[in-house]
Amino acid sequence: MAAILVAALGGARALCAQETAAAPRVVSEGLLEARELDEVSGLAPSLRQPGLFWALTDSANPPELFAVGPDGSHRAVFTVVGVTNRDWEDIDSFTMGGAACLLIADTGDNKAVHPDSSLHIVKEPAVPPGLAAVRGAVPVWRTLRFTYEGGPRDCEAVAVDPAGETVYLLTKRDHPPLLYALPLAPTGVETVLTARRVADAPRIPQPTAEDLAEDRKNGRFRSQVTAMDFAPDGSAAAALTYKHAYLFRRAPGEDWAAAIQREPEPILLPRLRQAESLCYAADGSALYVTSEQRPSPLLRVELAKP
Repeated sequence: MAAILVAALGGARALCAQETAAAPRVVSEGLLEARELDEVSGLAPSLRQPGLFWALTDSANPPELFAVGPDGSHRAVFTVVGVTNRDWEDIDSFTMGGAACLLIADTGDNKAVHPDSSLHIVKEPAVPPGLAAVRGAVPVWRTLRFTYEGGPRDCEAVAVDPAGETVYLLTKRDHPPLLYALPLAPTGVETVLTARRVADAPRIPQPTAEDLAEDRKNGRFRSQVTAMDFAPDGSAAAALTYKHAYLFRRAPGEDWAAAIQREPEPILLPRLRQAESLCYAADGSALYVTSEQRPSPLLRVELAKP
């Protein structure tokens, strides 16, 4: 295990030794232990139990939520009753009606062919204390079915506005990525909602010549957005790509459409095997990142104050 961790985090140690404003301190908290977490596609902090995280896997896997300890330990797995995992690609935690909730984004669509997508909302279950992992089930509280204005999109980056009224989706395969918005608590009678395009993100860097030369097969995908989260205080949005993460600061009173169009702050990451999961710490002091391919290190990226 130690050898695997050293191999996975060698790049992180190199960044720590050369810490700059663009290369923050990256700390390994451990490896994700749950064997079923072999295709991690989303990560979110618990708002009910400090230090806990929630993770999920993507298509061809059961509809399950995994509770992960702060060291990557396997704490629990909950089956989400009444839904399937067509292609779960992100998860976010937020508060609604005074309850801690989790939003599950069933939004993966590699070929952009699905007529609609879904966001499932569950109330965050409690995880009993103790070292042994437990099993349970959780019902869906509500589901938002939606289409995209302009036609189907592939999306792996979904986050709830900290103000609690809007869900934002940042597409993966568009150049530049497109930002869509959807009401979290719609008041109309539509059974299928429409996600409205509000902006694009033109300043996420495209692959470099070095990226293309280094990996002739997959280098062209390195700028694709695979996760997004908002700072708990609404001051910034973080977007993850297969190469690095990017921080979009938001001025007071500014909307996300304006913030996502400005030049982001790059957050240099160690090389990960298919980085697809990112979230803020519950207190906003750091980002947490992991990779879809095992071994999956749980990395804490310490953020400097603006």
